[in-house]
Amino acid sequence: MTILFINSIGKNKWGGGEKWIVNTAYGLQALGHKVIVGGRPNSVLIKNAQEKGLDTMHINYRSDFSLFSSLRLTKYINENNVSVIVASLNRDVRIAGFAALLSENKTKVIGRQGVQLITKKWKYKFTFKKLSHGILTNSQSLKNIYDGYNWWDDSFVKVIYNGISQTDTCQQPFDYSKICHLNPHTKVVLSAGRLDKQKGFAYLIQAAKIAKDNNDDIKFFIAGTGKQFKYLSKLIADNRLEQNIFLLGFVENIHTLFEGADIFVLPSLYEGMPNVLLESMLEMVPVVTTPVNGAVELIEESKTGFFIPIKDANAIYQKIKFVINNPQVAATIAAQAKDTVLNKFSLDRSVNHVEAYLQQILKEQDDSHSSKKPFFLKKKVSRLKNLSHKNFKFAYYLSNFAKLKFLSAFSSNGLNKKLKLVNRFDKDYLKSRVNYYNKLNGNISLKGETKTLREFVYTGKLKTYFFDTWIYTRLFKPEHKFAYEFGDVTTIPDQPTIVKSRPISDDNQNAILLKLNKVRHFNFVYDKLSLHQKHNMLVWRGNIWKRQPQRIDFLEKYFNNRMCDLGQVSQTDFETHWLKNKLSISEQLQYKFILSLEGNDVASNLKWIMSSNSLAVMPTPKYETWFMEGTLKPDIHYIHIKDDYSDLNEKLEYYIRNPDRAEEIRLNANGYVNQFKNEKREELISVLVLDKYFDKTKLS
Repeated sequence: MTILFINSIGKNKWGGGEKWIVNTAYGLQALGHKVIVGGRPNSVLIKNAQEKGLDTMHINYRSDFSLFSSLRLTKYINENNVSVIVASLNRDVRIAGFAALLSENKTKVIGRQGVQLITKKWKYKFTFKKLSHGILTNSQSLKNIYDGYNWWDDSFVKVIYNGISQTDTCQQPFDYSKICHLNPHTKVVLSAGRLDKQKGFAYLIQAAKIAKDNNDDIKFFIAGTGKQFKYLSKLIADNRLEQNIFLLGFVENIHTLFEGADIFVLPSLYEGMPNVLLESMLEMVPVVTTPVNGAVELIEESKTGFFIPIKDANAIYQKIKFVINNPQVAATIAAQAKDTVLNKFSLDRSVNHVEAYLQQILKEQDDSHSSKKPFFLKKKVSRLKNLSHKNFKFAYYLSNFAKLKFLSAFSSNGLNKKLKLVNRFDKDYLKSRVNYYNKLNGNISLKGETKTLREFVYTGKLKTYFFDTWIYTRLFKPEHKFAYEFGDVTTIPDQPTIVKSRPISDDNQNAILLKLNKVRHFNFVYDKLSLHQKHNMLVWRGNIWKRQPQRIDFLEKYFNNRMCDLGQVSQTDFETHWLKNKLSISEQLQYKFILSLEGNDVASNLKWIMSSNSLAVMPTPKYETWFMEGTLKPDIHYIHIKDDYSDLNEKLEYYIRNPDRAEEIRLNANGYVNQFKNEKREELISVLVLDKYFDKTKLS
């Protein structure tokens, strides 16, 4: 591979991201790849890359986008046959992404994010969906944030932790006594990083004041440069801490600082995966840090380090005192921390993972990202896939309007033709289905004001319900009385009535089910992913209204659950914090578990879930439709959870651990759905349900 790392950060800036570029580039070059580092002329990044023997190139743009810079980069890509570009800043991704589109090569562009640089705004969605092939980050927490935007699938953001080499350790320690007087009992607290508000150094200064006020023999040192240098210097002076805390400025080799330090404190407000923590742990300096992003993935409380709350100077001071007063505990934790770094965060391990990831990106098939326009086609392909999972409503309406215009009403010949099909199917099966939908036994008179079929005419309202009913009622005599209730029916009518849905109960015989609004509800899918290829998470997208307490309750309990990706997809009639982007059926089919939760009546997604290779997760259903939800068996056709949802995690974890049991449910669900796929038989059953209805109410 020919790999180009680009970072347009200021020429005097040097932090964890820049250090990662140089170390990773050097490691990839050692593996036999051609590697180039691009940065500003005379920048610290370029100087350090050159000292490592890496090839470099200069970039000069400063704006969010520069067409001229993209064209120059395109020429460079072509001349050097660049395979992949790893771009650091958002503007780097935009300029590199556009350059790659114009290049002669199938150059891939990866955004590398050490801290959160993307918020939920359209410009970032456009940049990374249209102009990049993925994001490489060093923190699972950052991946979770980005995946939560629902802009891409789970594989788009890749987590590879930073690595550190043991050979970086220092032989000539920094002499703190040249900065200030230290007696044999003085404790040295070290911190390091770019002097930005993000790093929270103001709170460390406040902790130093508390230490001074308590007459503690502690000296504080902060290494780094940045735009807050003057502010922090003034804060030190205002609190008369000039002899207690010291700003060391830029230190070329931070490892020189560790041998004389007793504690390392990182008071950051947010972070990626802090390199400085890895360095401190490797040098066996006890670490005190805020629980931000990558820090919580690196540190295990009281085993490899200590956590302190964000923006809490007193907590910083108290934890420093604890470490000082418990040297045996601190030494044990420091030793365990070093073992963690050597075993899990070695530089060789990190470089090998980066190499494998970039090779995987390059091997992706062109139908995933075509060479010249890989990103603009992706959304269209996704939309086409989603359409393939849905009934084509335009064709449905066109067909039914044509039938309404050209088919004759009240056709007894049509009825006889349908009824002759009975001999083609299992009569016992037909009878059981008909009697399930229509439970009428004796003859029943309908109310006097009930309309006749002659009066059942198209009005333009509830079109799908009308079409799905009329196509069968037109076969019967016009004088038949006919009670119907369209929409979401959740109560039992007071007389025999045709409905789409009804409560599941033993006394629902007045609710006669017909296959209504089928264009929305009877939607089966083709799922190319097997169950074991799917993400081990539960997904749900839907609407939530005040009248749906069951959905509100579920979101309140599980919206932030680590095993769930949940969200409402539109504004509602009360204030919530659950709004997320819609997910297409194709996107939901990436998940192993899909929540099917009743809304006004039945859950409309249950049919397509059970036809897929994913598993429906739901409580016992309370309503049913033509799909006969009342006959579904818990943990046979779907994963059953309690009505209060309290066993959700337990059930998901069980079926993750027992894939064979999960596969059994999938097979049972698919088999259950198959009975609804014979269109001729379904039409015949619909006719037989109405035939029984009119037979039992003929005395009306």
